[in-house]
Amino acid sequence: MNNKWCIIMVGMIFCLSSLGWSQSKSLWIKDGDSAYLSTQLTKLGIGTTDPDDRLHIYGKLRIQNGSSSSDALQLYYDGDNAILNVLNDDAEIRFRVDGSTKLLVTPEGNIGIGTSDPGEYRLAVEGTIGAREIRVHTDNWADFVFADDYSLMSLQALELFIDEEKRLPGMPSETKIRVEGIPLGEMQVKLLQKVEELTLYLLALQKSNEQLKKRMDEMTYQKD
Repeated sequence: MNNKWCIIMVGMIFCLSSLGWSQSKSLWIKDGDSAYLSTQLTKLGIGTTDPDDRLHIYGKLRIQNGSSSSDALQLYYDGDNAILNVLNDDAEIRFRVDGSTKLLVTPEGNIGIGTSDPGEYRLAVEGTIGAREIRVHTDNWADFVFADDYSLMSLQALELFIDEEKRLPGMPSETKIRVEGIPLGEMQVKLLQKVEELTLYLLALQKSNEQLKKRMDEMTYQKD
């Protein structure tokens, strides 16, 4: 039969539960740097008389280092969510494996995975990201190319620009990409813009070919 021993202190209740607990089995605490509970204990409850696990805390768990009350973190459940609360506004949250930081959350809310310096990025990953799909939301799209008032660069001007700049108009240079990286949302818009401009060039070329064919047919008819 399971027995339960409860120690009631000011504002706190400690309940100790053990299989086959009896008064002849001792619970001991060592003074000094370390404190020990008997290995015969199966459950320890703090703030509850009915612990469900090896350590069951009713309320908030606080871990503090130093004399300042802000140099601490709290772990608790608020009824709807599990909360990990860092009380020091300047402190980071670091998840380490064998002393090495694998995931970091800055006081500003930026997250670093595989890096301890996410910089200004909301999410910085040092390594490869695998995903089935990535959605990038943007306020602009490139269909403005098909607007009646869109000014399409002539092929002659385009050729001159490419000869001088070694890139398409409106596209970032290789040097800039090496330094700043590729903004996916912005780049998708720019690439679509170039595809739509290319479509307009092809349509214009088709019209020109049709006009040229018509003239040749007329010249052939007049000759005959």
